[in-house]
Amino acid sequence: MPEFDAIKEYMLEGKTKKLEDIIVINDNISLDMKFIIADLVSGKLKRSARKKPSKFERDKILHRFVAEHLDKGHKLTSSSTVDGAITLVAEGTNETEDVVCNAYKRIKKHNKKTLLELGKEDSDI
Repeated sequence: MPEFDAIKEYMLEGKTKKLEDIIVINDNISLDMKFIIADLVSGKLKRSARKKPSKFERDKILHRFVAEHLDKGHKLTSSSTVDGAITLVAEGTNETEDVVCNAYKRIKKHNKKTLLELGKEDSDI
């Protein structure tokens, strides 16, 4: 039934086009279907929250490892004589330095954005 496909598409992906078409075009919607659509529109039925990509979880772990090395006094990047935190984490996790560096930057940016949304000043970050 197209009604169930439209509801499934809305619940899983947030796409409303098929659901809108059923409401506008289809005159013979069952009473039960009308109640389901009304519950969706009113918010009684909620779409499932989208999961964060697993990459986000990996990025948080890599960021934490880099932060631990920084707390121990390592520099972020390597010099000609000393390995930096990113290099040490990359070697320890079998990730490339680019992956570790980008993960660190993404989480740092995410944390900064979160703090700014909470009303913290730039100087507090």
